[in-house]
This record gives sequence, structure tokens and C-alpha cells, in this order.
Amino acid sequence: MKPVDCWTDPYAYLDQQLEQEPRVIDFPGNQKYLADVEDAQHVLTNAEGYFNPEHSDFFYIQGRYLGPREVQQDIGRSAIRFLNQYSEQHKTRLTELTTKWVSDGTSWPDNGNWLFYHYFKDALLGNRRSKYSHQLLRWVVQRSVCSGAKLSYPNWQRRLFSAFVKAEFSRQIKKAQQQKDSGQIRDIIDILVVACPADYPAEDLCEIYLSFVFACIGSVGFTLGWSLYLLGSNPDAEHKASYVVREALRLWPVAWNLGRQPQQSYELAGHEITPEHMVVACPYAVHRNPKYWTEAAKFQPERWASADSQTPFLAFGWGEHKCVAAALSMRLVELVLLQLQSYRIRIEDSGLRPLAQPALAPAPFVLRLVSRSDTEVKCQR
Repeated sequence: MKPVDCWTDPYAYLDQQLEQEPRVIDFPGNQKYLADVEDAQHVLTNAEGYFNPEHSDFFYIQGRYLGPREVQQDIGRSAIRFLNQYSEQHKTRLTELTTKWVSDGTSWPDNGNWLFYHYFKDALLGNRRSKYSHQLLRWVVQRSVCSGAKLSYPNWQRRLFSAFVKAEFSRQIKKAQQQKDSGQIRDIIDILVVACPADYPAEDLCEIYLSFVFACIGSVGFTLGWSLYLLGSNPDAEHKASYVVREALRLWPVAWNLGRQPQQSYELAGHEITPEHMVVACPYAVHRNPKYWTEAAKFQPERWASADSQTPFLAFGWGEHKCVAAALSMRLVELVLLQLQSYRIRIEDSGLRPLAQPALAPAPFVLRLVSRSDTEVKCQR
């Protein structure tokens, strides 16, 4: 079998390596990808303290972590409470947006990002924020969140745009810090300001704010995109929406590599790990490891009918740093899929492979919706 270039197509490279059922897969640059679920969980829980105890991908800023951990937890709890309340109040809005953005002939995966931009934009940025910040948020989706968008702009334009974005959202955060005593929570900026001490740099909170933008619009949008892609690639199958979402995240976890830098040397699965290594708990590799899954590369949502807490599933991380919005994210995608029950889903596949990028998004495809009633009439004829 011809070797696969790990940089050009890391997913195909991992697939090839998994045929040997390894615990550790070597990548260039002293990277160790973990395919064993217990190894991955061990690293993510950091039981022995080999890694920074404050480590959370979400709260990583400028080469360090926003801390202490209590502040991270306060932000997480407050944000998920706010977003759950928001989702309960905007169920009708999700239905309306699904009708518009998940329609026959639409282009994906970008439409998933735009759907959830319109759904979450008022939660991310309240209507009292500047018009300029609202326009910038839309541009962030267009230029940074949508799959492959960054490749459309030269480096100097991306750096300049990033500077404008951070300057404006930092300004909005500083303004909110000055009004902190009002006690009102109207958007994610308020969540950050209320949860953090008054002397926290607005520039640091801006980085966390942008993490929320990418999570709400990018991660959830790509999860919907993968769910539709897999349903469209298997058009004759009928499955529960909740099973489809979990199987999509098993096969194509949006957060597909969770890197950790050790603070000291230790041994892992017969490999000497040093502070010069990057240890990667890899949900993609764990989820496709034939040690845990029968026909691991196949789309089989029904496998989730017998899943339990021991099922090796790391799509949202593991341990105390596991994504607090996991349940909300899956529920929103499930609600969109439930609205499509009267259709058979087809796709026009571009034939391209997914891009190697931090958030694992589908390659471009066109969605086709075929009315089940029309299909039934044709069959009867």
C-alpha cells in the first residue's frame, strides 16, 4: 500500500496507521497521537500531573492559560446556563432558520455556519453593542470560521483583519467592564466580564470571546454538516436523529486532536515522552480504532442503541475539561435533523477530501432534499 503523506491528508494517514492497531502513532515534529482510549483519557485527566493542571484548549491564550481554574469553571457554568436559556427562548427561530438554510440545492458546509451565526448572534453580541462590532462578527464568520476561508486571504490581510477584530471586541469588553455593576447578562461579553475580576485584561477576554464564536458557529455548524453529509451518503438508511449526530461525531469529530505539552519526562505505551514532545489525545484515532468498533470506518448510527458510559467517545474531550456545551450542541443539531424527517437526504459530493485544519469540517457538497411523499408515489407507480 502506498504511504500517505501525513501533512497533506492526516486523516487518511491515521486510517492507514490504525490498520496495525497501535496505541501510539508517530507524527513528524515529535508528535505522539494516541489511539488507545485509556491512554487518551489518562492524558486528558492528567492524573499524574505530567501536564499543566490549568490546561484547557478553550482557555488557551497567547501561549498561556486564562486562570485560575475557578474562573474557567465560572465562565463555563455561566455561559452554558445562559445559552440553554437562550435556546429555550428561540426554538421558533431555529425552525425558521432551518427552513431557509437547510434547503434543496444549498452549499455546505458553509450553510451550517451561517445558520448558527444567525441563531446565536444575539447571544454572542447583544443589540446594544456597536454596529461596527456586529459587522465584524459577520466578517469573522466569512473570513475565519467557514471551512477553508482563511486560505482565501494572504497572511498580511489575515493579520490586519485579526488586529481590527481584537481591537474592536476588546473595546466592547472594556466598555462592559466599566458598566459591570449593572448586573445584567445580555450576551457572552457580559458573561466574561461578570465572571472575571475587574483587572483582567480586555485583550485576554477577547481571545476567550472569539473561542465562544468559533464554538457556537463553527463547531456546531460543522457537526450539522457532517450529519447531513453522512445521511446523504447513505440515503436509504433511516435512523434516530440522536444516533446520527453521535455517529457523525464518532467518524468525524470536529475537535479531532487535543494536544498536551508535558512538563516532565515519562513513559507512555513503551515510548519515552519528554517536554519536547506534543502528546495528542486523538478522538479521530480512538473513534476509528478497530479495537473498539466493529467496522469502525462505516456509518452505522444504530450502534448507539447499545452505547453506555463506557463507550470510547471523546468528541467533546474528557474529564474536568470536557466541553460543558456538549449536550446543547448535540440537541440543536438533532432538532434541525428532526425538522427534515419528511425528506430523503441526498448529496452531490465534490469528491474532495476534508481540509487539514484545527476544526474538522466536511469537504464541499451540495445538499439535495427529496420529499418522501414524492418518492413513495413514484415507487407505487
